[in-house]
Amino acid sequence: MKKILMICFLAVMLASCQTYLPSPVYIPGGVDYSALTDRGIFVTESNSVSFGYEPIGSVYVNAYGGWVRKDGKPREDDHKEDYYILGSSSKKVYQLPSYEECFIRLAEKLNEMGANGIINLKFNWSKSVFDQTIDNLYISGMAIKK
Repeated sequence: MKKILMICFLAVMLASCQTYLPSPVYIPGGVDYSALTDRGIFVTESNSVSFGYEPIGSVYVNAYGGWVRKDGKPREDDHKEDYYILGSSSKKVYQLPSYEECFIRLAEKLNEMGANGIINLKFNWSKSVFDQTIDNLYISGMAIKK
């Protein structure tokens, strides 16, 4: 009798399962180059241009997400606070890497190298497995002087 009831219960449980069929999702996006172009830096994703240039070298920026204080103050010297960031009284939030901040760092590196342009600009990113947010951003290209 127990076996029959168990089989009936199992049949009811399996019959109540429904497969999830997701709808199509369209997520438009874009990258704003103004953080570079406002500084007078020529930008293209193409690996060739129609003018002469002097190649300076390769440049890249690698950015990772991380924890920052909610109030925007600099990180405390007492690192014991870092052990409690996931608690209910958390004073920190996770900050994703941003394209704009990467472009600012890239512009600083280009200026340091004496370059005023970047060609063959490429983007690579990896997403977090759980929440599908970008948590690593890698931008690279060739620094040039026009």
